[in-house]
Amino acid sequence: MDDISERITQIVERYKAAHGGTLRAFRDELNTENFRVSHQTISNWLDGSYRPERFGLFFDLYLGTPQGDWRKTFAWEILNVISPSLLEWAATNPKTPGILES
Repeated sequence: MDDISERITQIVERYKAAHGGTLRAFRDELNTENFRVSHQTISNWLDGSYRPERFGLFFDLYLGTPQGDWRKTFAWEILNVISPSLLEWAATNPKTPGILES
């Protein structure tokens, strides 16, 4: 497992333990009207066989989740792993003020 996959596994494990404990329970807690993943996808994130490469999926989760919701922090942590340079750019670009406030 590469470093990115290991970091994603650690993030998902931590949130799974805090929000449901089982794959299906975590899936049910994580899924929203605009963000849907299967328990198999989460399992693949955990075992490193697949990592979330779809920046837009997590960016939508981040933007569409209210402040204080754990899903916003989860999305931010995943985005920080899969695309740290893009987040750094967005945080410092004057055309995106406040979009990435956490």
